[in-house]
Amino acid sequence: MSRRSLQYWLCWLMLSPAWLMVMLVCCVLYLLGIYDDGEMMRSRW
Repeated sequence: MSRRSLQYWLCWLMLSPAWLMVMLVCCVLYLLGIYDDGEMMRSRW
């Protein structure tokens, strides 16, 4: 993958509201998962 296309995709992803919403939801679910399964995560790693 060339640097130019990579920058293009990064710009598109940053400017995309839908992508922003997806990232926000993923982060919230990820954090909730860490707090809910804290013991499991610690024993797993």
